[in-house]
Amino acid sequence: LWQILVPNAKSSIMAVALLQVIGSWNSFMWPLIVTNSETMRTLPVGLQAFSTDAGMNYPELMAAATFVILPMVILYLALNKYVVHGMRIGGMKG
Repeated sequence: LWQILVPNAKSSIMAVALLQVIGSWNSFMWPLIVTNSETMRTLPVGLQAFSTDAGMNYPELMAAATFVILPMVILYLALNKYVVHGMRIGGMKG
């Protein structure tokens, strides 16, 4: 298993893991419901703070959103070859 299957499935495992990390990083509703304090919430929930009754503060919201997505963009660019290879192998017929 560890010498044959796992090395052959490394690209697929990396692609699924990366997409799962990105999905968890961007989760909004579950952390909003579950957490009680603002210090435990995720960054996408924190972006909601830029919305007030008077309206949206778009310049600050866009600057904060850039910093929120920047780690995931860097992670994706670093692991892009695994994602592309994993998706290509997953779409092939055996």
